[in-house]
Order: sequence, then structure tokens, then C-alpha cells
Amino acid sequence: MLALIILLAAGTPVHPSDAEAKKLYGAIWSDLQLNGMIGNGAWLASLWVNAGDTGHIRDLTCDGLVAPYRCTFRLARDGGPAKVFGEDAPEALICEAKFVVAEDEKSLAVDHLPPLNGIGHSRTTMKCDRPPS
Repeated sequence: MLALIILLAAGTPVHPSDAEAKKLYGAIWSDLQLNGMIGNGAWLASLWVNAGDTGHIRDLTCDGLVAPYRCTFRLARDGGPAKVFGEDAPEALICEAKFVVAEDEKSLAVDHLPPLNGIGHSRTTMKCDRPPS
């Protein structure tokens, strides 16, 4: 047990349990749907989800075993190249996000920041980039 605590304190990524992973996946899909509608701080994720086809979450790792989590993951999309809003939609993304306990206290949610200048929608903490070539 002490070894696990030391590893966590050192920032070693851990894979969440199946039950926690399901909650994290749900939070990711929920935030992606929100991004798909309004692009609230994660434009590449918005392009990715609006490209359609089947999407996958891969390589989920987090910085600890209790919320709030800071996690990294990969998004992969089937279907090949696509244009969305006149831009090339990524087929894959490398993402990170902060997850918190949702208001229902049973699920998790991607943490959101207040809107800029107090106007508009909240901003997601999910940040995604294209993988290096």
C-alpha cells in the first residue's frame, strides 16, 4: 500500500477501475456532445465529434484514484478524412481534462470554467491536440 501511495505522489499515471472508467467515459462523451454543439473551449474536439462516424476513447490514464481526476486519453475516429465547417476534422486527438464529481454525486463530469467576461457558456477544461506526425 505504501508503494502505491508513493507512486501516486510521484505522479505516475494509473488506469482507473472499470467502474470509474465507465464514469469517466460518460463524462468525456457528454462533454464532447456539448463541444459538438457550441465548441466551448475545445475547437478540435468539436471538429472531431461533428465529423461523425464511430468514435473511440483509448489509453485513459489518470493522476490518481479519487476525484478530482486529471486524465489523459486518446480519441480515435473511424471513417477517414472529413471536412467540418470548412476545416479538416482530425481522425485522432490526444486530450487531457480535469474531472469532478457531478451534481448528482453519483457520476463524474469534465470540469468547466466560468465564461470569459461573464458572458456566454462555460468553458471546458478538456484540451485536445492533434498527435505528432
